[in-house]
Amino acid sequence: MPCRSCGSERHTVFGVEMNIHFPGFENLDQPSVLAFPKILICLDCGHMESTLPEPELASLAEGARKCKPSIGQKSVGQRGPELQDCA
Repeated sequence: MPCRSCGSERHTVFGVEMNIHFPGFENLDQPSVLAFPKILICLDCGHMESTLPEPELASLAEGARKCKPSIGQKSVGQRGPELQDCA
């Protein structure tokens, strides 16, 4: 399957350790979510794709319900889509 970003066929799956924090100083009291997903990385452009396992996804959904909206942090990165703060 070619890279969605550049079309390259040079990609590899890696195991990662991910500590996901809820955005903004308002949410420092929220516990972070530790996850160990597999991630597909394009070795030409660096595009990454991953899917969180169900238990970690459920923890994020629960935390997002308690999350306070952060002011002024609406997007991240130059090429990626606009990322919304938790609601």
